[in-house]
Amino acid sequence: MTSLSQTTILSPKARGYVTQLTQHFGHKIRVEHVESESECTAVFHFSAGTAHVRADEKSLTLSARAATVGQLRQVEDIIGAHLERFAFREDLRVVWSEENSIE
Repeated sequence: MTSLSQTTILSPKARGYVTQLTQHFGHKIRVEHVESESECTAVFHFSAGTAHVRADEKSLTLSARAATVGQLRQVEDIIGAHLERFAFREDLRVVWSEENSIE
């Protein structure tokens, strides 16, 4: 089973935050980053699980996936804390949804 959680955050700087997260974590872990005119996406491969981040001109959608709920919380904490730190001027807060179990 896999645990999954997700959240969407409104921000006019969403795309910039994805780029900032990608640059920050790209030195430490494997990161896949794709940009187009309408959106940018990134996948962060942490040892505990993965975080998928998608941004358009007005919002960020974050999803975290891991094998256990404990590992899911680690991924949520890592990506959420970094995003909040990078977005401190907006006082952005990451609040994750309840996790769902997937086969």
